Amino acid sequence: MTDNRIGTKTRFIKNTIALTGSQVGIKALSLVLGIFVARYLGATDYGKYSFGYAYIDLFGPVAGLGLNLLIVREASRKRENAPVLVGTSMALKLISSISVVGLAFVILQFIPSSHEARIVVYIFGLGFILEHLYGSISMAFAAFERFDIYAMFQVIERIVSFALILSLLFWGFRLMAISWVRPLTALIILVLNLWLASRKILKSRLHFDKNLFPFLLKEGWPFMADALFMIVYLKVDVVMLQAFKGSTIVGWYAVASGLLLAFIPLQMAVIQSIFPIFSRTYVEDHGSFSLYFERISRFLLSTGTAVAVIVTLAASPLVSLLYGKEYIPSISMLRILIWTLPLMSLSSLARTALMSCNLQRTALCVGGSNVIVNIVLNLFFIPLFGGPGAAIVTVLTELAGLMIFLILIKKKLPYIKVINGLRFLKVDDLRAIKELLPKRG
Repeated sequence: MTDNRIGTKTRFIKNTIALTGSQVGIKALSLVLGIFVARYLGATDYGKYSFGYAYIDLFGPVAGLGLNLLIVREASRKRENAPVLVGTSMALKLISSISVVGLAFVILQFIPSSHEARIVVYIFGLGFILEHLYGSISMAFAAFERFDIYAMFQVIERIVSFALILSLLFWGFRLMAISWVRPLTALIILVLNLWLASRKILKSRLHFDKNLFPFLLKEGWPFMADALFMIVYLKVDVVMLQAFKGSTIVGWYAVASGLLLAFIPLQMAVIQSIFPIFSRTYVEDHGSFSLYFERISRFLLSTGTAVAVIVTLAASPLVSLLYGKEYIPSISMLRILIWTLPLMSLSSLARTALMSCNLQRTALCVGGSNVIVNIVLNLFFIPLFGGPGAAIVTVLTELAGLMIFLILIKKKLPYIKVINGLRFLKVDDLRAIKELLPKRG
């Protein structure tokens, strides 16, 4: 095994550990915070708060222009270009995010929602703009495989948000006040990102080059479109529940969704860590690329299925203990939604593999089909079954998307033995996974 391969595997494991640790901490804080906010605000106001997040985040991919993953891909290959890539992307995202927020406010006027829910969206819009600015800097840390710093900022962001919201709740403030925590936290993280990036990874000051605009927009739009399809797919059910069923049902559904998100840190950490490695090994060594894909697929399928079984059995005491009797309707939704975990993990890995191979347009086709299927099915299931109907649609859409992804990978990347990744981990597989660990002299 070459020194380069050992170094790659070492960085992958370190980055995965850093991201897993941060994601576990973040999800734990988010879960605790969600419990406090849900209990304190009640299902209706919590539904307004959740709707505000879901609605404004629907526009995130358009504002981001697909530049985050593009920065990781390009800067991981030529690190000396990082300052101009980050600086130029920030300039583009400032223009796009302000424009998109304005568009979101206009569209909001045509969506059935309360006055308070709309005010929450307006406040979140400011934080939305700031988040897109510091997102470019965060991606530079990812491109340099400094996921320790990337993870650190994620944890700091959540700690600041956690502390501010709990303080406001303790002092008796309610929905409007805690909504201002998002823009304030985003401003703090933006300043910290700029300061540390200038010290750790960027050898020159950030600057932008207008000549890069055409390249970034051309290469970024497939990432943008795929991210847009993904966020619409993930968030549109909340918006449709708000329109068809109201804030209380949204509050119940948000609890189930929040618990689902609490169980995905390890899977997402692995997928985030592998993207720069996929990007390099696709160019350097197809054998290594295939090896990583197959073994990580087995890991994601096994851990995701195990968590889904446990949560399905424990859903009733889990929701009752954490959130109280007001959120009992969330139990049935959670028992369905949790089965998206193994499916979503494998789909995310497949999407990451395609994008790292410059096949983002192929991934885009799957994202588009997922959105169409999800919206059409929700138009029938939500009016009939409410929150559980939205959960069923999510599982069905994720299953269909995964099947399409695997077919496309088999066609576009024939050196990957897809079927080898679609089995559970066994004792014999431990030797194979050991290959991901660096050998010591």
